[in-house]
Amino acid sequence: MSKTLAIVLHNVRASEKVSIVHLLTREYGRKAYYVYGGKRKGKAVLFTPLALLEIDDKHKPNRETGTLQDFSLTYIPQSITTDIRRTTIALFIAEILYRTITQPETDIQLFDFVKDTVIRLDTALVPENTHIAFLIDYIALLGFAIDRESADNAGLVRSIEKQNCSRQERQTQLDELMQYYSRHIPNFVIPKSLDVLKQVFD
Repeated sequence: MSKTLAIVLHNVRASEKVSIVHLLTREYGRKAYYVYGGKRKGKAVLFTPLALLEIDDKHKPNRETGTLQDFSLTYIPQSITTDIRRTTIALFIAEILYRTITQPETDIQLFDFVKDTVIRLDTALVPENTHIAFLIDYIALLGFAIDRESADNAGLVRSIEKQNCSRQERQTQLDELMQYYSRHIPNFVIPKSLDVLKQVFD
């Protein structure tokens, strides 16, 4: 067995006894795992969006879905699980990652960036702009940094550089960033959680 850090991207129950959890791991990139008996044993609470875990993984590169048996939280959130704003932002960020990280490739820089984002979301005095900053920095990590000198991006640049945004202006930023993602990431799907995010901050 080998230990690695992991971040929860998505968790779905496959049956009464089995969940399938998609994780971003520091050592192996994105991986999926079966978790047995999670609901009965109280394990499900560990697999909320963006939970930071340490897992024991008997890594098999050619195996599409592993089995997760030993895992624990490495960071105990103080606000993400109790503040509806932070909970919703975490859900949105996790869905963005789940939909855009498609290959099991090791990327330690990406993992550390996401981990830092989680801690920032949990500890920021004002969390409202955390997901905006994440979207801007994440698309740059993917190789599609926003060209602030391009006329095509003029509206987006003006939007994201505006200070002290109103709620409506923040929603406009989100819409424009989603359009930018759609133009640069093949087969990008707008997250379902975007509507929930807008409702929470409405």
